[in-house]
Amino acid sequence: LPEEVLITPMKEHQRYFPVWDKAHRLLPKFITVRNGSREHLATVTAGNVKVLLARLADAEFFYQADQKVPLPDKTQELRKVVFQESLGTVYDKVERIKELATQVAGFLGFTPSEIDLVRLGAHIAKSDLVSNMVHEFPELQGIMGGYYASLEGYDKVICQGIREHYQPKFVGDKIPESPVGIALSIADKLDTIVGCFGVGLIPTGSADPLGLRRQALGICNTILERGLKLSLDQLITKAYQLYGTLLNNQDLEETKSQLLQFFYQRMRNILEERGIRYDVIEAVLSVGYDDLLEALRRAEALQSFEQHQDYKALVTAFARAANLTKNMEKFKVKEGLFTQDVEKKLFEAVKKVAILVEELAAGSHYVKALESISTLQRPIDDFFNEVMVMVDDITIKENRLGLLQKVTRLTYRIADLSKLVIK
Repeated sequence: LPEEVLITPMKEHQRYFPVWDKAHRLLPKFITVRNGSREHLATVTAGNVKVLLARLADAEFFYQADQKVPLPDKTQELRKVVFQESLGTVYDKVERIKELATQVAGFLGFTPSEIDLVRLGAHIAKSDLVSNMVHEFPELQGIMGGYYASLEGYDKVICQGIREHYQPKFVGDKIPESPVGIALSIADKLDTIVGCFGVGLIPTGSADPLGLRRQALGICNTILERGLKLSLDQLITKAYQLYGTLLNNQDLEETKSQLLQFFYQRMRNILEERGIRYDVIEAVLSVGYDDLLEALRRAEALQSFEQHQDYKALVTAFARAANLTKNMEKFKVKEGLFTQDVEKKLFEAVKKVAILVEELAAGSHYVKALESISTLQRPIDDFFNEVMVMVDDITIKENRLGLLQKVTRLTYRIADLSKLVIK
């Protein structure tokens, strides 16, 4: 029997401690605890051995019996298993996962052969849910699917992916490593989250019976730890569409807004755990977090930029520009309306820096992008020192406000600097 099959009855059901040697090989021994004196220890030991042997005999029987039914046949049996009363069967979920995982694989640049493996893995990933072994020992879901797939001759990447697709199951758990495992893990969790939000099963307060927060954290950590470039908006939209008529009565944009806010809070928690300051988190996430990996990189770059000699002066200057234009409509800038040299100089400087910032940000070189933005600190200060923005001439005033809006928007590729707290 596989090691997990030997350990699970021992640990989860009998509460015995397995024993390994120094080479981490499982030994035919166990440790248990009893409440009582040293009397009759031999009888207690014999009783524990008898019970465990019976459990292992059951496991062996299940293991052999399960192999008589191929995984694709087990997948068909999932048509009889309800996933959630409003969201169809587990077989329906498998079909959605297959398409959503294919979408994930496509976004990640998987090769056609890798995508084929993802689709095949998705088709049999949940099949062990109707196995005798998992029915008796639910803790082995995914694990048994991986073993049975290996016994049936499936590619080892598929076998690994099936074992990994429930990961991470808890904080600190392993993150999927294989291409199949990564795609299936994200697709499986996102399908559950989107479906539950779509029918109003949204976590409130400390109540989260379906573990949606844990699953969302699993998605975020998989994306961040594996360095994945994915769009939350695109994935949520695809997951929603795959539910078809089951969610037709729900508004996509409203559901998406709720889901993005849900992921926003998970991302806040992750950044806080990584030591990112609260104001940096707010500054970064307020301008976007659709790409979680880039949001993390922007946050780390902005926090490290605090040590730059021009940091305080730069943030102060940009905050002043942002506060002056806050909640205003967007104004166009016309060079012909400039009346002072400092306006022209700031405008030309912004145009040059904007090109550089876009190039650097596209390559995730956010510290260098911030350094290039810092060169605007002097032109901004000169502008405020020599120009009155809120003049009586509405045309001139709106042109100057438009110029300041270009200044503030320049940083939005990275963060909203006006949200930073200068100490």
